Amino acid sequence: MRLIWSGIFLWLFIYVSNTWGQTDSTMVVPFTLSDKIRLIRIEEQMNTKFHEIDRRFEQVDKRFEQIDKRFEQIDKRLDRLEDLVWAAIFALLTAMIMLIGFILWDRRTFLKPINLKMNDIENEHQKQKENFQNMLQVLKEKAKEDDTIKELLKKFNLW
Repeated sequence: MRLIWSGIFLWLFIYVSNTWGQTDSTMVVPFTLSDKIRLIRIEEQMNTKFHEIDRRFEQVDKRFEQIDKRFEQIDKRLDRLEDLVWAAIFALLTAMIMLIGFILWDRRTFLKPINLKMNDIENEHQKQKENFQNMLQVLKEKAKEDDTIKELLKKFNLW
């Protein structure tokens, strides 16, 4: 790289020094064989440096390709992990829904015998209430004939 810059500065220095010394624009600058050989050497050196730079760029490009492949591998791994996380979430949600369903089913099966028993108790209570109403009606009929029964019914606010 230093060689390239030194060649460029040398060429620039020669050009500037030649143009400052000219008094006439038609002045011809002699181009010698040593100048030609020097330019050929500079051109060869620049070509070798350019080839080295191209080789380095190719190496950098290969490295970038390797890095891209590595990123693709990491991306695939992350995709697999993401799929695994989603599967775990769905499995947990399914388990929770099944648990809620089991709780509701268990509650119904647990409450069904209790509800049947309550219905039996209500039916029995209704029968006893009807029997009591019937007995009260009989007592009221009998109280029309017997004053002691009438007084007892009034005493308990059943008249």
